Amino acid sequence: MASAYFDSSALVKRYVNEVGSAWVRRMLSHPRQEIIYTALLTQAEVLSALQRKVRERHLTQDRATILAQRVISHCAWRYRLLAISPTLVTHASVLLQTYPLRAYDAIHPACALSVQHRAQQYSVPHPLFVSADATLLTAAAAEGFVVDNPLLHPEGGSDES
Repeated sequence: MASAYFDSSALVKRYVNEVGSAWVRRMLSHPRQEIIYTALLTQAEVLSALQRKVRERHLTQDRATILAQRVISHCAWRYRLLAISPTLVTHASVLLQTYPLRAYDAIHPACALSVQHRAQQYSVPHPLFVSADATLLTAAAAEGFVVDNPLLHPEGGSDES
């Protein structure tokens, strides 16, 4: 079974119309065909992005509330959330010394590397690393991931998620 690791910058595109939203929605539309991993903190990051869009008047509070409930539901039932453990923070700290990442951003490749390690143990394909952050994509590629960027898929999208 295929798997993918989505960071917050990519996952938020499922909920709001941005460049690459249609592509992300297609990627996430087949729940039984692909396992979607993300960090536990992604839920808070996506909810923060929705509130930022409210403050910037790109989204109404009512719509943000509806989308927030959808995010929470997807995090509970659709995505496999990876806990932030002391070991994971240690791995993120190593990545911070190697790549020009921000602290929270380093959590995403550290999580993806833990998924990759488990995949190797069970001889299953490594996850695709999906992000709209060029620095994260560079770090993930250097760590051996196949990467993809929703910004490279600019076709329009609908308001549905």
